[in-house]
Amino acid sequence: MPILYVLIITTFLFSSTYDIGDIVSNEDQLIEKNTCYAGNGYDVGESWKLADWNGALNGGNYNVIFIDMAATWWPSCWTGHNGPAGYEHQDYEDNNSVKFLNALSDLNQPYSCSQWGSAPDGGGSHIVEDTGYDIWELFETGSAFPSTVFIDHDMKVYDMMNNAGSWSIGLRIDAMLENCGSLCVDIVEECSWVETGDINYDQIINIQDIMLVVQHILENDAADACIPDVNGDSSVNINDVILILNIILY
Repeated sequence: MPILYVLIITTFLFSSTYDIGDIVSNEDQLIEKNTCYAGNGYDVGESWKLADWNGALNGGNYNVIFIDMAATWWPSCWTGHNGPAGYEHQDYEDNNSVKFLNALSDLNQPYSCSQWGSAPDGGGSHIVEDTGYDIWELFETGSAFPSTVFIDHDMKVYDMMNNAGSWSIGLRIDAMLENCGSLCVDIVEECSWVETGDINYDQIINIQDIMLVVQHILENDAADACIPDVNGDSSVNINDVILILNIILY
């Protein structure tokens, strides 16, 4: 059964602020919304804003983002949340650099935020209350619910659409991750690459990796996300430098 869409025929809602290829302004990244269903590290009642996921503003934690904009009074929104978007959310749960967000409008008409988030077969994604249609006005497609938007690590609108199927969601997220490269690697899960000698995770082992190890030794930088302990002896020293040099030469 095809998904139906409802048009918002309201005099002050005509078209989205952003088009594909546009960079989301810092001002719009700072729009705060209240979390009504926990996810992405936010508890119920905590505020969320796009700037939280911008590596240029949060200290270097880059992400790619999929936002599903829905209204509780339209059944096809529910279908979309439980269907392709929900399944794709599950596929990327282990990658902290991929953020799924539901901006939910008109709560309790008739569904509550809790009902929306607890729905079977794909529920459970982070939900914020889009009171006033602020997020929807920025990124809607065709003045319709549901609308979806993909935002890359540079806060550029990668794509926008209404009917985002599972295949198309995954395709776009994978492309954004590839463009983001090492900036969007889940550091906590992926530090195993250090043992290969590729300290900066650029797929090349060269003098830059040696320089990073030397810098760590000289500065004793315990804040490094991945400690460059190449030989796994719980210490970063000249032996790690020699090991990388041997990898490069041989």
